[in-house]
Amino acid sequence: MAKKKNETAAKNEMPTEITKNNAVDVVERIEKELRKFDEKEFNVYFYVIDTKGVPSGSLLYIYKIAYELKSLGYNVTMLHNENEFVGISQWADSKYSELPHSKVSDRQVTISASDFLVIPEIYTDIMSQTRDLPCKRVMLVQNFDYMTKIIPVGVHPYEYGVTDAIVNTETTEKLIKNNLPMVKTHVLRPGISDTLFRKNDKPKKMIVNFVVKEGDDASRIVKPFFWKYPQLKWVTFAQLSNLPQEIFANALRDAAITVVVDDSMSFGYAALEALKTGSIVICKIPENTPDWMLENGELSNSIVWVDNLDEVSDLIANLVAMWVRDDVPDELYAEMDKAAGKHTMSVMKEDVKSVFVDGLFAARKKDIQDALAKIVSENSEK
Repeated sequence: MAKKKNETAAKNEMPTEITKNNAVDVVERIEKELRKFDEKEFNVYFYVIDTKGVPSGSLLYIYKIAYELKSLGYNVTMLHNENEFVGISQWADSKYSELPHSKVSDRQVTISASDFLVIPEIYTDIMSQTRDLPCKRVMLVQNFDYMTKIIPVGVHPYEYGVTDAIVNTETTEKLIKNNLPMVKTHVLRPGISDTLFRKNDKPKKMIVNFVVKEGDDASRIVKPFFWKYPQLKWVTFAQLSNLPQEIFANALRDAAITVVVDDSMSFGYAALEALKTGSIVICKIPENTPDWMLENGELSNSIVWVDNLDEVSDLIANLVAMWVRDDVPDELYAEMDKAAGKHTMSVMKEDVKSVFVDGLFAARKKDIQDALAKIVSENSEK
């Protein structure tokens, strides 16, 4: 929350001191919080960044989690602190943008002990400002590099008081465990729509898509390609950026090849989405390879890998030649289909239930039950 705690309208359901005179009232209030778990009356808040209409797989991941929780009957609210909130309606399914939203500084958010606040790793200031709130706060880590860049030198993440972290890959989980062993991790795998990202009934066109983090990377590949292979000037290149999901999916579906370059990728959404549409993926090996891109600890054969961009133009030329001759190895397509079967929406739905309902919610309820039992025991001895 971009405002300090006293500006969030949050109230503490637990008094700082429990005396014989107020013990009955405290017990009643705690029992009220416990009933919220049984009746699904507590709230789950997700703090989100406003990308101002720019598509983001990481942001959509948060919305998908919230939507699945809402589908299970839980109360979810997307929190932000923007005066002119744009949201994701311009590029994502309307069912996500229609989730309840609230601006924190409007003082409409009241947080109690049974509530949850999910905070992305980029908002360490929010973690600090919300430290004294009575709710359960959970960190959502999709890119460990962001933590190392944003947290000030000399400040330890434990100081934020967050002891649980939701992560999107086992790769990220390992980084958290290695560097923050006291933080409990929960892997919640992203899901990609098989309805939206599907193969085309029509033959693919010789289009080479580029999904690159730096625009100059595409030029570094395309220009040398035409210099070295002028006979292939008929090949079409397309750079995909800031497109609505449906248009992006159509572009992947039409193209025979998709080149993905992002050294700091957290999950590799574009690469997996391309595989699901049957587009051959050439990918530069990222610094922290997501686990879906690995097979028994080695780089998956579902992707054509490169160490540096200078190799890409030659790889494209080779793939074009094989594609024209209808000579692309069947083994490659088989591996692509195998990888494409991972990370479906059904998998994500299972993980949402496992991580939140069976994990975080159950653990929080037990913590409150234990606190109640302790209060009752201590006051029965007085």
